[in-house]
Amino acid sequence: KITIPIEMDVTTSSDGLAAAKEGLGSDGVSAAVAASTVNEQQSTTQTEQSNSPEQNTEEKAPAEKKRRVPFSQLFRFSTRGDKLLMVFGSLCAMAAGCVYPLFTIIFGKVLDILNDPKAIADRGYQGEQIRSLCIYFFIIAIVSGICCFFEYYIPVRVTERTLERVRHEYMKSLLRQDMSWFDINRGGEATAKVSEATIQMSAGMEKFCTLLKSTCTLVCGIVIGFTTSWKLTLVIMGCAPFFAVSLTVLILSMTKVEALSQKAYSRAGDVANEVFSNIRVVAAYAGERHEVRRYDRFLRDAEAVGARKGLALGSCVGLLFLSFYAMYGVATYAGAEFVLASRNDDPACAADLARAGCLTGGMVVQTLVAVLLGALSFGGVGPALAALVAAQAAAQELYDLVDRAPAVDAYDAGGYKGAVTGKIEFRGCTFAYPSRPDAPVLRGLSLTI
Repeated sequence: KITIPIEMDVTTSSDGLAAAKEGLGSDGVSAAVAASTVNEQQSTTQTEQSNSPEQNTEEKAPAEKKRRVPFSQLFRFSTRGDKLLMVFGSLCAMAAGCVYPLFTIIFGKVLDILNDPKAIADRGYQGEQIRSLCIYFFIIAIVSGICCFFEYYIPVRVTERTLERVRHEYMKSLLRQDMSWFDINRGGEATAKVSEATIQMSAGMEKFCTLLKSTCTLVCGIVIGFTTSWKLTLVIMGCAPFFAVSLTVLILSMTKVEALSQKAYSRAGDVANEVFSNIRVVAAYAGERHEVRRYDRFLRDAEAVGARKGLALGSCVGLLFLSFYAMYGVATYAGAEFVLASRNDDPACAADLARAGCLTGGMVVQTLVAVLLGALSFGGVGPALAALVAAQAAAQELYDLVDRAPAVDAYDAGGYKGAVTGKIEFRGCTFAYPSRPDAPVLRGLSLTI
């Protein structure tokens, strides 16, 4: 019999001890309390170690790089019809991405017509030009609506149909494995892996069209900017790094703080699970207040992380909009200077806005909005690309099992097909589990059945 000293923060009543002995027995109470105390000490030790500066400064071994399947293998179990639908959806996404910058061309022409001296003098000419541009707006609206519909509908449909086949093939391959595989791998982890991996694959495959759309918006916006006014485009791109840095800091800080918040809440959840799993022992020894204090300690950590999250979010969003509107101000000032410079070089530009080589207010707005739309779309490229990479890594984990052929294949049609008669005999057989090859279970077994 081993006696473990236990220190409690609260006084145990004789009635509670009697109730505990009646429900569990004296040996059961001693063992349960000892286990609870050991678990508490281990939890406290782990918490202190995780908060220790020495451990945080300790060098970690480099993480193993995850293998990823090629992009084409994400749609390995898609039918030919699904692949054609995905191609059509990708084309629609690219068209929708180009519509946004092209919209700025028509918008710039509207501003020039409203400020054109010739159009102001001839109201009929001005109204005719405005009506023709409104028709282009209507056409862009129809094209954008149709393309955006297929951009989101087709990837979701194809992804769900593909992942249904992936789940089927994974479960089929899981049932195909021999006992040596289950001796090394846990069946519960294998079934949980398919749920987690398919969620990541779904997010990545559905974001593929979003990636194409954001890329096309970025390229189209920069091309329109350089075509309209390359000087103003260079000015805007010179301010763009401040906006990009603000956006990057926002994404990185939110990712880090979210991870810390989840870690703090998971620790509090572990304490709650431990207490409720041993609730009879806790109640018998009146340890409720002690456990509540322990739970509150982890909640205070989560509260501190939440405060940091609010501070980081407010600072990053403020910096983001500061750089965004500062970019507007610098670009507008530079655009006005370029308009005045073009009119000083050619005074006829003031009377004829359509004259070659003249920079107008509509062209300034067109360049500014097109390039800024491209810069904003660049923020969507990173998350979409990260989701796609995560989907490739998740698919690799599933395909490794799908492609694994066990030594004893239940689906193999080969082998002996005749009737089995007679006896079964083992001669000098030695056996060891694959997870413990150095510990043989059978040595020289000879058996006749």
